[in-house]
Amino acid sequence: MDCKTNFDPGQLKTTSDSLTCSKCGKQTPLSPAPEWLRRVYPPAELIVNGFLRTGDGDKPAETSRPVVFSCPQCGGALKVNGEDRLTDCPYCEVSVYLPDDLWFRLHPAKVKRRWFVVFKGDPVIDDSE
Repeated sequence: MDCKTNFDPGQLKTTSDSLTCSKCGKQTPLSPAPEWLRRVYPPAELIVNGFLRTGDGDKPAETSRPVVFSCPQCGGALKVNGEDRLTDCPYCEVSVYLPDDLWFRLHPAKVKRRWFVVFKGDPVIDDSE
């Protein structure tokens, strides 16, 4: 929850897939604890606002469409897709190093997020009612 308002413990249900902030209305993901965590610590039940990797954790995320950038040597258009910081100009064959502002636009910095683990036996997730 970006506004840092405490969430209502009554919203923590194993059958829900998100929480809604009572102050700003932002949806926060809610998911079952992953199997590896339940093996290590069986009482783990839910993850709130967590980023859970699937099998493609090493695959780079799509951050932007390709960008046209001019070669500083000849002025030719360079197609930049963000895969490599060094690209070759197809016209004058010089290697061009992408400037920080363009590179960071294609690869934004990761932002820390608050996240929580909810455990079995915690009265706030008792679904028996």
